[in-house]
Amino acid sequence: MNLPGEVLDASKGECVDLEEDFQDDLDGFSDAESDMDDYFLPVDYELEVDSTFPLSAARKDSQQYQYSKLQQETQFRLLVLKAGGGGADRPIECELRIESLEDEACPQFEALSYTWGERNDLFKIWVEGKFIRVTGNLRDALQNLRHDHQDRVLWVDAVCINQSAELEGRSDGEELDEKTMQVRQMGSIYEKASSVLIWLGLTRSEDDQLSDGHLQEDHFSRFLDTRWAQKNQMEYWELRWANWPHERNEVRESLQNLLRHDWFDRVWIVQEVARSQSAFIHRGKQCVPAGIFAQLPQLLGVEPEPHCQQILNIMPRIRDVDVSQSRDCDTSRVWVPRQLRDLLHDFQESKSSREEDKIYALLGLSIEQGRANGALAIDYSKTEKQVVHDTIDILYPGLLQRKSPNWTLAEFWRQLDTLESALLTWAVVRDYDTVVGRLLETAGTTASSPITDMQLRAEYFSALERGRAKVLKILLETGRVDVNSRNDEGHTPLDIASNGRSNRANDTIRALLRA
Repeated sequence: MNLPGEVLDASKGECVDLEEDFQDDLDGFSDAESDMDDYFLPVDYELEVDSTFPLSAARKDSQQYQYSKLQQETQFRLLVLKAGGGGADRPIECELRIESLEDEACPQFEALSYTWGERNDLFKIWVEGKFIRVTGNLRDALQNLRHDHQDRVLWVDAVCINQSAELEGRSDGEELDEKTMQVRQMGSIYEKASSVLIWLGLTRSEDDQLSDGHLQEDHFSRFLDTRWAQKNQMEYWELRWANWPHERNEVRESLQNLLRHDWFDRVWIVQEVARSQSAFIHRGKQCVPAGIFAQLPQLLGVEPEPHCQQILNIMPRIRDVDVSQSRDCDTSRVWVPRQLRDLLHDFQESKSSREEDKIYALLGLSIEQGRANGALAIDYSKTEKQVVHDTIDILYPGLLQRKSPNWTLAEFWRQLDTLESALLTWAVVRDYDTVVGRLLETAGTTASSPITDMQLRAEYFSALERGRAKVLKILLETGRVDVNSRNDEGHTPLDIASNGRSNRANDTIRALLRA
């Protein structure tokens, strides 16, 4: 069932009436409606491209496409998606062009944000008469995004970056080097794109309410119109929805299902969305501006999962629209860099095919980006333990020097919420007194410190039992450890030190305690 009002027919790029009798109830919006052209980009909007590769290109030998090597770090490839008039069964034909981000003549392009999908079931697309294998989800996206009569210029990571070896489970050092170089400039690519196309897959069934016109309900765009800034817009639309409880419930359920899409779990989408100038949600042949989509949960009374809400918060808003601002964006909707530690915390539940990408994907959005380009530059040749060391070194400059905990990335993520405490335990055990001192100085010695008095007491007895004289002295100097406290067995620190064998460290400890 369609809601009353107007919807954007994505297949035609125009608005069509669903129920004319509802229009009388929305007379107050008649003037606002004419301004929506400033906000909407029709789905069949076509960038002008000088097509040099014919649709009828022969595919006689069915050879796999061989990538030309990129010669400069600022170079990247753009995918020219050939017009596909003739239906979904027509083969997907493309052309790859090498461009430079620094070149003023670089053509206008759109960037695709999507999930790769199942990698065990690959399909062929045709690039200059030769094939490249892609996942089924990307094939579906290209089929639905291509125009009928004009080429479309896109940036799509799985095609524009040579990733054939990774997709096919092979190892290729040269390809890995290219991926490293390209991933480093992904933030700039999404920032330069005229628009980001967010692909949420095909509609699942005819009764999917968000695929039956509801996703593009034009009164959602009216809801965001600036002329209604003086009114309580949410209250107005809650009242309107109250007249159609059945439809509202159906749409709410569909929206809840859509917000569970795998796309919202990907860590790379944080950068792709945050750096975009504008973005559009695509589902099958339908499309809606991301700024409108981000308002739907509040309008329909849907509470997204925390990680999903974080993504909605950073979706680019329609310009000049009076909506609530995310703390991540300034008044012009430009992303404001945040502390890397906060980003890691907020998006730690996000997923990636490579563990290090959960860190790399957030670097470009952090305050520490400049420093990270040297110490934590994206490099897929690094081991997990090297990435852990470099990440900690960015979070706590000068703390580790050449020392580092022997953690995998999975262990690092488990320790993230209590990172200072985990590092302190590691440093005490390894007798890294300078690390202990710097860590306590960084974390602070007040009651609000992330390192609690209980942990300091535990580390105090750990240092005693291991004969860590320098560490013990640093812990005592915090003033937060009772020199006469007893351990779980009821022994005092002096008892423990006195029972130890006579050596320089234990003699120093005994002298410290008696003082």
